[in-house]
Amino acid sequence: MYTNPCMIAMNSFYFYLQSLPQFIEEMDADWCMIYDWMENMCGPLTDTQWEEVEAVYNPYLNDSRY
Repeated sequence: MYTNPCMIAMNSFYFYLQSLPQFIEEMDADWCMIYDWMENMCGPLTDTQWEEVEAVYNPYLNDSRY
């Protein structure tokens, strides 16, 4: 049976994107930690994928220093 590697990669991206809020909360993650974690889990991401990651992260930006 042929398995499309692009579909596997997209499925893992969305799996980790859904897991991202838990990672952020448990690790008190900043953008650098999120960047490293997503690339370690999924490999290099496209600009569109990074926009999706940013959309998940934005509600957690409550640090008054920024």
